[in-house]
Amino acid sequence: MPSRREMTRKQLHKLVWSHPMRDAAATIPMSDVGLKKVCRRHGVPVPPQGYWNKVHAGHRVKTKALPPAKPDQPETFEIFAPAPLHGAVLESKKRALARAVEAAKLVPLEPMSEHECTALTRAALVKLQPDRRGALRLLGEPGVADILIWPEQLERGLSLLNRLCYAVERAGYRMALSRTSPAAIAVENEEVRFQITAHYARREQKRPPAEKWDWRKSGLGKALESQSYEPWRQWVFVPSGTLKLSLSGSYNAGLRCNWSDGISRRIDDQLPQVMAEIAAHAASLREKRLAEERRAAAAEEAARRREEAERIRRREGERRAFLEKRASAYARALELREFAAHLRATSRKHGSAALSAFLQWTDAHIQGLLASSSARAVHQDLTSTGLFDDD
Repeated sequence: MPSRREMTRKQLHKLVWSHPMRDAAATIPMSDVGLKKVCRRHGVPVPPQGYWNKVHAGHRVKTKALPPAKPDQPETFEIFAPAPLHGAVLESKKRALARAVEAAKLVPLEPMSEHECTALTRAALVKLQPDRRGALRLLGEPGVADILIWPEQLERGLSLLNRLCYAVERAGYRMALSRTSPAAIAVENEEVRFQITAHYARREQKRPPAEKWDWRKSGLGKALESQSYEPWRQWVFVPSGTLKLSLSGSYNAGLRCNWSDGISRRIDDQLPQVMAEIAAHAASLREKRLAEERRAAAAEEAARRREEAERIRRREGERRAFLEKRASAYARALELREFAAHLRATSRKHGSAALSAFLQWTDAHIQGLLASSSARAVHQDLTSTGLFDDD
């Protein structure tokens, strides 16, 4: 479960100016990016880039004072941090990180040959036409990697994919290339999906005022303008030159899912950490799958018990109906016998041939009822119906 921590703006300001952002975030615990967002939300300044390098070098640095809070910035607030990793997920991540660090030392400096996954992805990308943004969009296609990239970054993206494929194999995993789903990273029996995308910026393309006015004069333009929608605005999508690698499939709050090219470190330099997170994602998926299997088994067992209880209820109803039918026949026979005896006692004064025939028929009917409720008849009916075969 996520942890909840109450802090004040002064405490947060003291924390981020006393320790590097990553160390300060680890005390909560959360990521350094998440802590920066919390500081920005509550108006707390953070040290600029290079601040701690100057501190460690012995230079004199200035600390930015905490500005007054804005009306929408409370002095006291709560920070929700993801639950720390534990159990099999944490152990898998530690072991995978150690293996990945050792495997990274074996990465050759010369260019590697093209991996099968890279070759298939390249062949699929070459056949694509750029979309409305000018990007090559290869998402959800079977047997190839998920990638969204601009043509001018194609070689960079494929190079990252190639290094990722070889790093996966050196870590002891494999690339799963299926005819029904996109390429994934297989760790034992689990598959971790990944995606490579290019960062881009959206810029408005300026159009002449006369052209805008033509849009506004039309009835459609006026109708859309009343809905705060401006169809005459056009956008140009410009790639930033940096890539992002994303892992998907596991929603454990303590797992890292995204890596991006930075100023000093590219994704290629972070592949050992990526391999460790892949192992943690696979362990999380395994735990999730096992939990779902346990829930499915429990639901199946509950359904079986309900069906068994319903079967027993129906069988008990059938048995009661059988008992009441035979008991009713026996009780009816005794009642009719008493009635026949009454008729015989009173027929001495009003006897007739018709009454005698009626009494004979009544006796035969009574014998039939008694025969149907006898032990022999009940045994035969029980044998044929099987009401007590499962006891």
